[in-house]
Amino acid sequence: MVACIGSPHSSAIVKLGCPAAPGKPASAADNAGKASMKRGLAAGAAACALLGAGAAAAQSVAAQPRPSPWSLADAVDAPEGMTLSASTRIRVETIDGQPKAGFNASDTTLSLRTSVFAEYRSGAVRFGGELLDSRVWNANRTSPVSSNDVNALEPVQAYAAVDLARPFGKGSKATLKLGRFVLNLGSRRLIAADDYRNTTNGYTGLHADFTPGPGWRANLIYVLPQTRLPADLPDVLDARVALDRESFDAILWGGLVTRGPPGRA
Repeated sequence: MVACIGSPHSSAIVKLGCPAAPGKPASAADNAGKASMKRGLAAGAAACALLGAGAAAAQSVAAQPRPSPWSLADAVDAPEGMTLSASTRIRVETIDGQPKAGFNASDTTLSLRTSVFAEYRSGAVRFGGELLDSRVWNANRTSPVSSNDVNALEPVQAYAAVDLARPFGKGSKATLKLGRFVLNLGSRRLIAADDYRNTTNGYTGLHADFTPGPGWRANLIYVLPQTRLPADLPDVLDARVALDRESFDAILWGGLVTRGPPGRA
C-alpha cells in the first residue's frame, strides 16, 4: 500500500506492507506477491509525483494576478476621479391584430436607446451628466409612437452633488444633489427612472439623501418633472432634437423614510 503525504510543493511516500514470518523460507507465491507489491509501490509513487506536480501547477496558476476589468475610463485615459459609462439597447417590437382604433392593424418597429454617462469627483463634490438618445425606425403616422418612445439627444442629467460624512455624528452620512437627474425611490412603483420604456423620466430640482444612523434612511425631494419634447407626431417621427421642459406648473415634493436592520437602510 502507498500513501501520499505532503503539500503541493513536496510529498512523502509511506509504504505499508506485511513482512514474511521470520525463519520461514519464501515460497513462489510469496515471491510473486512481493514482485506485485513492488510494481504497486512504483505505480503509487508515480501517481503521488503526478498529483504533487499537478497541485503545484494549479496553485501557481491561481497565484497569478488577474488582469483588471476593462473600463471605458481607462480606454480613453480619463483623468483620476472621472467615471464613464455607456450602453445601447436595440429592440424589435411587432403586433398583429391591433385592438386600438386608429392604428395599423399590424406593425413592426425597431427602437434604439443609447446612453452616455460621465461623472467627475473632487473630494466630496461630484459633477455628473448623462446624454440619452431614444429613437424609433419603421414607424408612420398610424403607428402607436409618441414622446414615450422618442427623445433624441436629451441631457437627462446635469447635476452637482456633495457627499457629507458624519453630518449627524458617527455612522451618519448625507448626499445633496442639485440640477437635472433621474430618481429611483423605494420600490420604484411611484417614482422611478423607467428601464423598460424607450425613454426615461427626468426631474429638475433638489434631492437630499440622509442616513442619520444605523438602520435609518430618509429621502427628501423638491423637483419639477420634465415634459418630454417634441410632443407632436411629425417631429417625433423625425426624431427632432428639442430640450425637455420643466416649469413650476407641476411640482413634485415629499419624502420617504425607511427603517431596517443596521447596514441595510
